[in-house]
Parts: sequence; structure tokens; C-alpha cells
Amino acid sequence: MTLTSHSSSPVKLLMFAAAWGALMAASAAITLIFVRGGTADIKSTPLIAIFALGGFMGFIAARNLLKFVPLNWIQSRRFAAAFILFALATIGFTALLFALHFRSYFAQWHDDAFSRRLVFETIFTILSAVYQFLVLGLRLYIPLGFIALIGLSTAFARHRI
Repeated sequence: MTLTSHSSSPVKLLMFAAAWGALMAASAAITLIFVRGGTADIKSTPLIAIFALGGFMGFIAARNLLKFVPLNWIQSRRFAAAFILFALATIGFTALLFALHFRSYFAQWHDDAFSRRLVFETIFTILSAVYQFLVLGLRLYIPLGFIALIGLSTAFARHRI
């Protein structure tokens, strides 16, 4: 089993991660503008920033895991590995950031610190935030994010990133 020999430099990794984060933010922004009938407002900025940071973090995590994909795998297998890892990492980190933002908003109504009730409130607030993100937030990746994911996975499969 030969592992990928082309480990990217940290600068190249950060540049690709920033580009991926910008694409995910653009996907969210374009979809939000389209859904709202061609208007955007300042209230969308935190959500778009969450998508940008989630994409950035997801790219770094997925790319580091993809270092373990063997070079001798056929192109379609490399594509599938990249598609799954980039998708899950991007969605996972974005959902996590959304949940933390959601939790910080509702913290003002939670119980006192270090109580059993606070633990339950925090767990269920985060779980409901992840659920809401999966139901309502995933659509912000369509169509631009999905197209970008196919392109990124193809580039990885062809040893271009």
C-alpha cells in the first residue's frame, strides 16, 4: 500500500482551504439571495461566515485524512474517497459551528453554570441545532457547493491537489 507522496506545503493547504471556504460562503450567499428574491441583508453575514469557516476547517481535515489514500487506487475510488471526506468534513464542521453559535444565543436562558440541568439544556440545544442545520442549512450548498465538490473531488482523483 503506497500512500500519497505529494504532501502539500502548509501555505498551499491554507490557500486551497481559503478558496474552499470562500466557495462554500459564496454558495450560501447566492442561495440565500435567490431564496429571498434577490435581496441580501446584514443578518445573513454570520451564517455566511459560518459556512466559510466550516468549509475552511473541513477542507483541512479532509485533505489531511486523504493523505492516507493509496496512490495505486483507481481514479474512481480516489474520487469517491475525496467526495465523501470533503462532503462530510465540510458539512460536519459547518454544523458544529452552527450549533456553537446557536448554543451561545440560547445560553442566556439556560440554567446556572455547573448544574445537571445546564448539561441537558446544552446537549439538547446542540442536537436541535444540528438537526435544524441538516434540515434547513444543507440546501445552501445547492447548486454551487455540490458542483464545487464534484470539481474538487475530480481534481484530487487526478492528483492535482
